[in-house]
Amino acid sequence: MTTEPRIPAGLRLEDMLPVFGGPDAAAVPDQAWCPGCGYGVLPRTFNAEFDRLGEETRIIGVVDIGCVTQVAGQLDIETTVGGHGRTIAVATGIKRILPHAIVCVFIGDGGVAMEGLNETFHTAARAENISVFMYNNGVLADTGGQLTTTGAIGLRSSTTPGGRAVAQHGHPIPVAEMLAQMPGTGYVGRASTHDPAHAYRAQKVIANALRCQVEGRGMAFVDLLTTCPTSWSMTPVEANEFQGEVIVEQNPVGDIKPLATDG
Repeated sequence: MTTEPRIPAGLRLEDMLPVFGGPDAAAVPDQAWCPGCGYGVLPRTFNAEFDRLGEETRIIGVVDIGCVTQVAGQLDIETTVGGHGRTIAVATGIKRILPHAIVCVFIGDGGVAMEGLNETFHTAARAENISVFMYNNGVLADTGGQLTTTGAIGLRSSTTPGGRAVAQHGHPIPVAEMLAQMPGTGYVGRASTHDPAHAYRAQKVIANALRCQVEGRGMAFVDLLTTCPTSWSMTPVEANEFQGEVIVEQNPVGDIKPLATDG
């Protein structure tokens, strides 16, 4: 049974103060992804952090090809689209031309760990002062749901219908952990979107990656674990459960390479 909210006697609706609302930077109210997709959880968090940087801060987003391309329509910032796997290189050029801008890369796991693996590690080696956010669902969802090199052990996809098996498909590439070993990265973190508690904690990880760039500490990298019920052949509930019980167990969330503090 549902009931209408009751307003106490003598209190007018127009006198009530909002307790919770959306960030001012939100560009559109609706998300463009499949039902249950973890990508749709993230725009609100990014917009809230962009609000904190202030209107005087120029923020430029470089968006990769694939499902992640829809991010451009969810954020009220300047955006451009790079070639698949080449957005980190494009962001490098933009940051060098506009060093005072905050340059963020929004890219899938295919773009980072397959087509763009070269760019990813060489950018870290050069300590380019940009923030890279990898939307990681373990599949190339926009081209048929094929397994990527980051896909978790046991993950079902169009190319691994029985689940990823090490003996047949090899181990996932631990991109974040490998980048954390490089002196050119100033911050590396991981977050998940499979439940409200993890989505809330993702805000701190994203904030750290932006702060890393503001303070000029080198490349920041965040592994954003996201669900893809469509390509995983699961319901949204099943996908969230699988991510929490299997993927996060294999890929612990939090600070992998904490942001350095002076003094």
